[in-house]
Amino acid sequence: MNLTSKSRDLWLKAISKNPSRLCVGRVGVNQQNNQDGWSNISVETLEINNLQQNAQSFFSIPDSSVDCFLFEKILQYIAPESLLHVIFPEIYRALKPGGYVRISVPDYQSKIFLDRSWKDYKGQPYFDPEGGGRWNAETKSVTQNGHVWFPTYNTLKALIDCSSLRYCEANWLHYHGSNGKPVINSIDYSKGFILRTPDHDRRSNQFNNKMPISIVVDLEKKPSFRLIHIYVLL
Repeated sequence: MNLTSKSRDLWLKAISKNPSRLCVGRVGVNQQNNQDGWSNISVETLEINNLQQNAQSFFSIPDSSVDCFLFEKILQYIAPESLLHVIFPEIYRALKPGGYVRISVPDYQSKIFLDRSWKDYKGQPYFDPEGGGRWNAETKSVTQNGHVWFPTYNTLKALIDCSSLRYCEANWLHYHGSNGKPVINSIDYSKGFILRTPDHDRRSNQFNNKMPISIVVDLEKKPSFRLIHIYVLL
């Protein structure tokens, strides 16, 4: 990627912060993180805290330069193939040892998202009208920037397990398990504010104010180490 001098200066400023924190998605989606000093990555016009770049391409940052990433309201718009082969490896590459990425995606085992989606004869969602985009019946695909996949704990975990993020230590905070049982653990919002949780999203009160509506997971990159072999001569 060819960087303008303004863009290059913003990148250098962002990764020189202590800690360096990057929120990936549309500008203004998460005002709380903007107020907390996070820098934002999006394709939108350069602004004070925004680093202009397509989130589906390789990041213009050095290896091991970021303390933490936050992805909310973005990964469901990106094809799983791009997550597996571009986004997740780039996250792992750019994270410092001991750094983490917080991922939040809508949970399509949640009644809120499942009920509003179009489903096939097996009951599996294939289009979410409220997620944006259009359904193309001819190609049987979602077009115009809608949700292109419908995350569950199992599908997200499978993508993570097939990428370099599998080397991270995972802390699964909110999700519905394979048996449909809800899992709700306490979230430290100082590590990255998440809007779509029962703490902040009133839609969860439609059914039960402690039902997860997002899958939220923290993945910490473990420090690298070398095995030292000691030979004892007898």
